[in-house]
Amino acid sequence: MPAVLICADTIRSPEMRHEVPAEIMDPFLYAEVDGRRYAVVSQLEVQAVNEKARVGGCVFMPAVSAASVSGALRRRAGVVSLVSGSLR
Repeated sequence: MPAVLICADTIRSPEMRHEVPAEIMDPFLYAEVDGRRYAVVSQLEVQAVNEKARVGGCVFMPAVSAASVSGALRRRAGVVSLVSGSLR
């Protein structure tokens, strides 16, 4: 199964809304790796994701803003380090 990485909000992205059916206005990371599902969200969204999404892990990203997530997505190496650091 191929790995999946999405950075979007659930308001404007039908793909993200399908994976995480909670109303989240700010962009966040969703990843599927080896059949396991993860969401990297702000502290305000942790409860909603845990209640409504079918993810194996919901990671709070305290020091990462949506702007830095978007910036990292423009740089392929940044994505790998951002996701791997968040999932540790």
